[in-house]
Amino acid sequence: MARRAVVFGSNGPKGAGVLRYARDDAKQIAAALRHPRCGFEVTEHEGLEDPQAIERSIAEVAELSAEGDTFAVFFSGHAFVEGASLWLMLDKTTVERPLTTALHADSIVRAMKFSPAQHKILILDCCHAGMVFSDSRFKSDVGTKMEDIVGPSDQESTSFVALVASDRLERAREFDTLRGSFLTKSVCEALGRSFDDADKDRDGAIDLGDLRGWLTDRARAHNKLNPDARVPVPFVFGRERGRLFFTREPKDWIVSEIKGDYGLDFVVLPFLSSRRSAWLLGKTPITNAQYLTFVAATGYREPVGEHFIEKGRNSVWKGPFRPWTVAEFADPDNPVVCVDFSDALAFAEWAAQLDSRLSPQLVPTDVWDFAAFGTPRPSFDRRIWSQLKIHHHSPSPAAVTGDHGRINRYGAVDLFGNVWEWTLLGHQHQAQVSIVADGDDWRGRNQQIRGGSFLDDLSQVDPILTVAAMKEGTGTRHSDLGFRIAGEINLDELPADVGALLAAATQMQRGRPFQRLPRAA
Repeated sequence: MARRAVVFGSNGPKGAGVLRYARDDAKQIAAALRHPRCGFEVTEHEGLEDPQAIERSIAEVAELSAEGDTFAVFFSGHAFVEGASLWLMLDKTTVERPLTTALHADSIVRAMKFSPAQHKILILDCCHAGMVFSDSRFKSDVGTKMEDIVGPSDQESTSFVALVASDRLERAREFDTLRGSFLTKSVCEALGRSFDDADKDRDGAIDLGDLRGWLTDRARAHNKLNPDARVPVPFVFGRERGRLFFTREPKDWIVSEIKGDYGLDFVVLPFLSSRRSAWLLGKTPITNAQYLTFVAATGYREPVGEHFIEKGRNSVWKGPFRPWTVAEFADPDNPVVCVDFSDALAFAEWAAQLDSRLSPQLVPTDVWDFAAFGTPRPSFDRRIWSQLKIHHHSPSPAAVTGDHGRINRYGAVDLFGNVWEWTLLGHQHQAQVSIVADGDDWRGRNQQIRGGSFLDDLSQVDPILTVAAMKEGTGTRHSDLGFRIAGEINLDELPADVGALLAAATQMQRGRPFQRLPRAA
């Protein structure tokens, strides 16, 4: 399904009211839309004197579109209202000759009306932009019907929205401090450097709802800080059928599995560990079979810990509990449990010595969060995991193999439910130092576990916990606590299609200082 856009911006005719940044706005929005994160094929207009040439270009792209495609048009510049119509000013527009020197906004609407594209987006960063549908008696309200703009035949099947910088009587403005207009800068931020903040639902993509919320928040924040330089709150006309994405859809990610040594299988995440490498995440928690291989090779101790005994108000963790001697826990494909933080680090160090190519390591907290929540930080929005099939509220763990359906969009199994998982707050060496430090070491106390377990009801329990909330801290060996391995891979070792998508990925911030976290999340 193709994604096409036509982008143009004009500073207007020479004179006292000439703009400074409209052309730059167009270049920046074109770059944002062309970026692999959005994946648009962009047509830019450098010659901005002939409105008929621009109309023809928009019409040609509209006719190229097919069902399932996304078609966008962007304009930044001056606009004026004449004859109850909105006219977009080009480089040589004169008010006296609007028919031959200005672009009638209705011609854009007409081309989009007849385009067979599934999703149509019109972005007008200009004054009086809310007038765009005046000829169609289009009212200034988000929920307004569009019978006069789109034909009855496609009314129920396509999205057609206009994102505008101002209402009919409002004037948009550009700012020297932004070196451009508020709307364009805010959209580019949402699609670029502020992507994680703009992704309100944390699904790894920006849709219409995300962008509308982001623009509203940004405008209100700007107006609060700049009462003498207020901006109109951008708003949306039109209707949305399904979800209209400005970036590629979350399902567009290509699940890619990487085989490691000793049965360690990884999935690739759209999360860069450096400019030349990407993060891998263990497809499943470490299993009994994998941990047994480690124990046999190193002579390391078998897992022994505590099991939860439910006795009403007197429920307790009681041990010693040996999971490999209990049928419900001992299946080779069950997650290993009753392992503490040092056990998880020891396994990761052993795996790293055997496989220098993929750099196995205990999964960093940021990486786990990205794989589970879509951003490198935790979320308490239960809608994220309530929509997934998870193993919870059960007496024992479940095997991670087979056709169980407990898999997320990146190909990872059981990030939520089955067993809690140790994660690494910081680097491996720092973690090894912390576990032998004194009992008041804050880094050890602030290590994190993630995911929830078979014992929990994840409709009530958040899958996020700080180690300080557990009595034994990093020495906890509970029967619902395991771990998962992460890795890193050079981009040139990945399939070409996956590598191309990773050009749009977020890069992990390294070397940042530790932050003190609350004792319980």
